[in-house]
Amino acid sequence: MGGAVMEIGRMTMYMFVPIGMFYYFGLPAFNENFVRPFYNNVYPPEEATYKPPHSEQANRELLQRLIEERRSNAKEQ
Repeated sequence: MGGAVMEIGRMTMYMFVPIGMFYYFGLPAFNENFVRPFYNNVYPPEEATYKPPHSEQANRELLQRLIEERRSNAKEQ
């Protein structure tokens, strides 16, 4: 079995490894370099996402455009 020095070393490891991990992974640089690019791939910025129309007139215009696109695609095939 180990002596007092080994126990002190183990206790030091048990205490400072989690503290060091919290420190390293909590730094803003880690977040910007590793987390933010992954987050941007999963959740794109709002400007790049589809925004559905909110008025009845806009819905009708969108419907007309989609109908025309389907008709033109059907004619091409």
